[in-house]
Amino acid sequence: MLKTILLVLFIAATPLSFAKSKSIYFINDEDIAQAAKYFKEGQYAEAQAIYLDLASAGDKYAQYILSVIELHGLIEEPNLIKAYAWAKVAKENTSKHLVKHFKTIAKQVPSEHQEEFQKASTEIYMKHSNIAVAKRYLRYTKEEFPKCTGSRTGLSIAACEKIRVICNSQALDQFVIPDLAGNKRCMDFAAKIRTENLLRMKNDINQLQSYVQELEQKTGTVTISDESE
Repeated sequence: MLKTILLVLFIAATPLSFAKSKSIYFINDEDIAQAAKYFKEGQYAEAQAIYLDLASAGDKYAQYILSVIELHGLIEEPNLIKAYAWAKVAKENTSKHLVKHFKTIAKQVPSEHQEEFQKASTEIYMKHSNIAVAKRYLRYTKEEFPKCTGSRTGLSIAACEKIRVICNSQALDQFVIPDLAGNKRCMDFAAKIRTENLLRMKNDINQLQSYVQELEQKTGTVTISDESE
């Protein structure tokens, strides 16, 4: 039932676009299944580690579970502040279940600690809200777009289409050790500058930019932090 309230923030970007990026995480079915398995078996620390990754990519269900873990002290002592913060960002998708969960926790917040709770929730929001996640993916998408013009800001499909790439999988001389690492980089670049992939990446960027602009009109701008928890 809880899977029906899962919100995966719409990110059109594909793993191919980020083949060389180690600092971006993609939601995948394997991690979702493994995290659920760990949680069901009571291996909460293992589940939490995966849910943190999922939460960083905008998975609202993962954010909800992190709130539950903190609320009930499934790993350490109960932490109402963190439970509140995760619940607040999780309810962004306005799911009745998530909104109810947040309201239940909010009622437990002592009036004299309102400011402390608000600060904690702001820190979580700056990293894991829909707009923060969208901006992070947008930045990485632009960084991964082939710079065929020599300019880091030039996202030119036409310029990339003019480039001819030839990669050799083996050294021509049998006594020469082939540069396998260099060849892989060459093949990755050759794949990136194929017209269909360039169009897909450019479409990713356009959709992400539109999504960010829409959210900014509703919520204002957000400063993104990449610091881990």
